[in-house]
Amino acid sequence: MRTLKFNGRSTLKPTCQQSGSILWYPKKTAEKQYAIRAKKRVLGVYGADHEFPVALTLKQWSLIENMTTLLGPFEQLTREISSQSASSVDVIPSVEALKRLLSKNMDTDAGVGTAKATLLEAVNKRFT
Repeated sequence: MRTLKFNGRSTLKPTCQQSGSILWYPKKTAEKQYAIRAKKRVLGVYGADHEFPVALTLKQWSLIENMTTLLGPFEQLTREISSQSASSVDVIPSVEALKRLLSKNMDTDAGVGTAKATLLEAVNKRFT
């Protein structure tokens, strides 16, 4: 079984495999939490330099984390599709897995449900 990577780090692992289908879910680790804390520091410094409020609310940070989780598989799929060695054998199952991931209700949907629905509609339109 393979693991999808986001920024060179493992972020998605298969939950099950049935008749060639793989369902993916976000990996929750200390590594992910470290990455979020690092982003907080960078945004804090940027905010101080560009005169906007440095302190984002807990809800705003949660939204950033949920959007990052939502967009991570798109980045990985884009990298796979864009590689010179990509073929339809690799692309088609990955797109189908992405569609299933977007169709599935998850804990990380809070605040990004509309974006998720719009992305699913766009993927269906593009790859149908």
